[in-house]
Amino acid sequence: RKYNIGYNCADIYYDRSVWGITDPNNSSNKMIVPAGIIIPHINNDVIQKIKIRCSDPQAKNKYHLLAGSNNSVMVLGFGSCHIVVESELDGILLEQEAGDLVTIIVLGSAQNRPDVLIMKQLVNSDLVLLALDNDRAGVESSYDWWMKTLPNTKRWPVLNGKDPWEAF
Repeated sequence: RKYNIGYNCADIYYDRSVWGITDPNNSSNKMIVPAGIIIPHINNDVIQKIKIRCSDPQAKNKYHLLAGSNNSVMVLGFGSCHIVVESELDGILLEQEAGDLVTIIVLGSAQNRPDVLIMKQLVNSDLVLLALDNDRAGVESSYDWWMKTLPNTKRWPVLNGKDPWEAF
């Protein structure tokens, strides 16, 4: 309830114009809302993005970013140390368990980077723990960008599983 998470039990197709979305690069006026866990990112009462963790195990991508969403980074919890994760569900879990101790930065993808304001927060952090996924993209992003960019960063993978959600 705290994060307005919901569930859509079937794929739904909407006309983009009903949502006020236009896309000159898309010839279809239909927009899909796939079945799955609905994860909104709301900042100051404004919906920044809606991401859906698809329930179809055969889906090409596990996550679907709803048309009209931006690619903003989610910030949860508060603390002098930071944990950087990929998935919104990972971030929400960590905020639930340790949000009073750390600030959680949710990238949405291993390739996403923080904006200037978040970067300033990370540079001034006592410690930045990278809990990016234990897969090729997460490991490469950790060593190729994060650890080269922020000297206060330490790779902090989960011990069991691919990510904090799976480890939990």
